[in-house]
Amino acid sequence: MAGLNISQIFLTALIFTIVLLFPSTAPAVNATVLISSREWVKSSSGVLLDPTDPQNEYMISDNLRASK
Repeated sequence: MAGLNISQIFLTALIFTIVLLFPSTAPAVNATVLISSREWVKSSSGVLLDPTDPQNEYMISDNLRASK
């Protein structure tokens, strides 16, 4: 799996909403959302999961949902 680009081979339907609240008097701001993906393709024991293996689909999807 050396050099594997996970973003090209694994897609999932994960929808989320981010709500940012600012006072009405606040000036316009730019906001950046940091998403940590390093744990998405690891098992609970830390073993790297192959995202091309259909048997890993549910574990990877669960990891995506549980990511912080």
